Amino acid sequence: MINFNIEDVQNILRKCNVNDLVVHPHILDNWFERDYNLNYVANCLVNEVPLSISKTCENRFKLIYPHEK
Repeated sequence: MINFNIEDVQNILRKCNVNDLVVHPHILDNWFERDYNLNYVANCLVNEVPLSISKTCENRFKLIYPHEK
């Protein structure tokens, strides 16, 4: 397994296609609790530069984007 770094994440995001995104059940749970606009989230992932990328543990990153409102 590769231990991705922040530069790797930036490259992955640049190549990301909205049709490749998968919504897992835990994402839907958060969506219902927090009223996410999944289209806005998908748009951010494939079209916007994150305000911040933090590595939280091996191969896990927290991406910060501006709130849609």
